[in-house]
Amino acid sequence: MVYLYVILDVFSRYIVGWTVQQHENAQLATALIEQATGAADHPEILTLARRSRRAVCAPSYSRNCSKTSASRSRIRAVHLQRQPVLEAGFKTLKYRPTFPTRFNDIEHAREHCRAFVDWYHTSTATPGSD
Repeated sequence: MVYLYVILDVFSRYIVGWTVQQHENAQLATALIEQATGAADHPEILTLARRSRRAVCAPSYSRNCSKTSASRSRIRAVHLQRQPVLEAGFKTLKYRPTFPTRFNDIEHAREHCRAFVDWYHTSTATPGSD
């Protein structure tokens, strides 16, 4: 099984960080958040929302996120259907004709996601567009 971690700018719909990993855990989530907030122009205005409960509910995740200047969403993971931009992004990934029935290995998943992010940024996530 592989896990896709994505950090999406909800305003521009730009994917500001992503990784595909073999495990779901707080350290991987925290590392991606630190990378994305470190690259952000104004990390103090970022709000982190989660789609999965396990990795991002761990105490180490909460401790490490408090070290960044980003705030955390108060919406519980079970209510993410209320975050349509996030769900639309995942649906776009899964229902594109190029989505494979099965990934051969983690590198295959990473290659697919890299191509998807490139396509997504040029096709759907033009910053400032409505």
